[in-house]
Amino acid sequence: MELFFYYSITFLTETPLPEPKETSGWTVFGLSEGIASMISGIFTCYAVILAGAALFMSVIGFARDRAGTLGIASIICNTAGMILSIVMEAVRNSFFENISVTSLIEFLHL
Repeated sequence: MELFFYYSITFLTETPLPEPKETSGWTVFGLSEGIASMISGIFTCYAVILAGAALFMSVIGFARDRAGTLGIASIICNTAGMILSIVMEAVRNSFFENISVTSLIEFLHL
């Protein structure tokens, strides 16, 4: 039993850990901008510009070092932010084109 314990401890201490991959700053910045464009896409039409720039950064970061899942997640978030912004702008234009602040105040009876 003691011999097994000695070899199991030796095996655990001599196993090297894998080296962490270096992540591109372009990819991280693109991911954070993609998340911001998804949130701001609900409220403004300018999120298309933000998502477009972030998508450009994400693609550059992914192409440089093949960042793996972070690069793919960054591209997906940016694409979703761009699509969400376009859809929300279409909804705003189709349903709320004649609404002003005064008509909103009258509607809410303030």
